[in-house]
Amino acid sequence: MSSFKPVFDVGLLVGFSLFLSGILTIFSLILFTPIIFYKKENKRSQQKLITEIAK
Repeated sequence: MSSFKPVFDVGLLVGFSLFLSGILTIFSLILFTPIIFYKKENKRSQQKLITEIAK
């Protein structure tokens, strides 16, 4: 069992790092997605306003 301890430790670290990477990815998507969609929606509403004024 002791000869496989480093392999187990490395596997545990890799698994933990993948888990942490996924959590941080989900967190960053939740954090930044509303900002990006707000900018796109804001551009659309500005274009609608410009076309309404031009009529």
